[in-house]
Amino acid sequence: MNGNGARRIIPVITGIGHGQTELSAYDDALWKTGIGNFNVIALSSVIPPGWEPVLQSEPDLRRKWGNRLYVVQAAASSSGLRDTGLAAGIGWAIFDHGGGVFVEHHGAAADAASALQAVERDIELSIADLCERRAAVPARLGKATISATACGPCCVLAVAVFQQEDW
Repeated sequence: MNGNGARRIIPVITGIGHGQTELSAYDDALWKTGIGNFNVIALSSVIPPGWEPVLQSEPDLRRKWGNRLYVVQAAASSSGLRDTGLAAGIGWAIFDHGGGVFVEHHGAAADAASALQAVERDIELSIADLCERRAAVPARLGKATISATACGPCCVLAVAVFQQEDW
């Protein structure tokens, strides 16, 4: 929590990117989630006390070219040589002490609905395992998922944005 007792927000955003290659599709997904001009640094999945994941369409970030940006992310991509269902998602559990955990899953299947179903199942199973391992009952649960059918190079991205740092 910040000095006045309010929880700090972790924006959780999803996006679908397209491009001429899988890499440029990933860049497009980063761009569409509002973080395309940052150096993305992946974190493990522990939420510090005082922070709260919140679904947003785009993070409220000061745009500074090249800053470090700490995230938890799930991304699935395809070259699109054949139609492929893609899905990615992040789930979270917040415990009574204020801390929590993220889980991130991604996958591909014959169609987007099947890929999404598998990702959502994996999120639920992982959250259950992480809670059991910590002997903690979640006070709050949440998730953000996205799916698409890749008809060319495509990337689906779910990202939880912690904070940015200058160099």
